[in-house]
Amino acid sequence: MIKRGFLLCILLLGIISQFPIVRAVSKTYTWNPPPGDHGAFEIHVETDDSWQTDLSATVLIRVTLVDKHWSFDHVDIESTKAELRASTFYIEERFEVERATLEDIGDQYERRIDFVIPSEKLNRGTNRSVSIIWSMNIDVVDNIQWKHWVYTWSNSDNPLIVIVFRPFLSTSEFEMVTYAIIGIAGVTIGVTGYVLYRKIKGRKREVVTREVAMIRCAYCGTLMPKTSNFCPHCGTVRKV
Repeated sequence: MIKRGFLLCILLLGIISQFPIVRAVSKTYTWNPPPGDHGAFEIHVETDDSWQTDLSATVLIRVTLVDKHWSFDHVDIESTKAELRASTFYIEERFEVERATLEDIGDQYERRIDFVIPSEKLNRGTNRSVSIIWSMNIDVVDNIQWKHWVYTWSNSDNPLIVIVFRPFLSTSEFEMVTYAIIGIAGVTIGVTGYVLYRKIKGRKREVVTREVAMIRCAYCGTLMPKTSNFCPHCGTVRKV
């Protein structure tokens, strides 16, 4: 019983270790391109609930125009780049944008970027802090002077931090182990049920055999079941 309980605890710990407890993270930045009269932007970045190696995780970047100068005509978002940086690896994703234009206060630009971190980047059963760093190029157009100003902004000084987790078993390995455990459990239950069935059936036969009383024939003295109407030896009708 103790061994079974120990094995069950190990199994439960293994299952729990497959699922990290990591919450979604988000951060909002404010960007005022110099000299300060070309508008202001609110930039919101958020991630999925948890990041796990070999599975896709999404970073959402949303840019909102919250203020603009009276001469400001519009801004064109030229490109967006996001990076994952950790002590042991670096992953970059770059996206070119076809003139995402913000003209009025409240206009938004939104980009979803998917990352997949290979499992070999982390040891089994470990977590690692990863920085999400992104940059954006914009082209501000002035409708009075008919000039363009190009600015680049990055959150490298204040990155968004996520936790990446690698379970002890990969998804395919975990499925194989799960199916194997289910198969072994099914065979064990079947064998145990069959053994119990044979034992119970044998006990019932013993009980029935003990309950049948034997009597002797009044004529020849042969033993016969009390429920018999005729003697199995001489064939005489049993006297009641």
